[in-house]
Order: sequence, then structure tokens, then C-alpha cells
Amino acid sequence: MRELSEFESKNLKTLTSKSISTALIEPTATGLKKSIMDATGPVRNYLKSNNLHDYELQAQGPE
Repeated sequence: MRELSEFESKNLKTLTSKSISTALIEPTATGLKKSIMDATGPVRNYLKSNNLHDYELQAQGPE
């Protein structure tokens, strides 16, 4: 993952100082072009723990 900009770092610091849970994502050019993205472990955990999505219940998509 790339280094965060000063603006992004400031925003992340603000969120964490307020105990707001976060998960960072960085879409690739291919992911944006195909409109797909593999979720990393931290993103999967964040979505599941916040009752937003459970990848374990999601069917496998086409290859």
C-alpha cells in the first residue's frame, strides 16, 4: 500500500482519535476497470464486524 498523503493521515488520525473503526482500501487499475476488488483480511473483518457484509456467506463469482 502506498504512503498516505498528509491530508489522508490527518483524516485517519481524526477518525481513530474518536474511536471510529476504519479499514483502508486502495483499488488497483484492474479492479476499477473490471469493477471488482478482492477484500483484504482487515476489510473483510471490518465489514463483518459492522454487519455490512460477510464474505463467508457470499457465493463464488465467475472467473
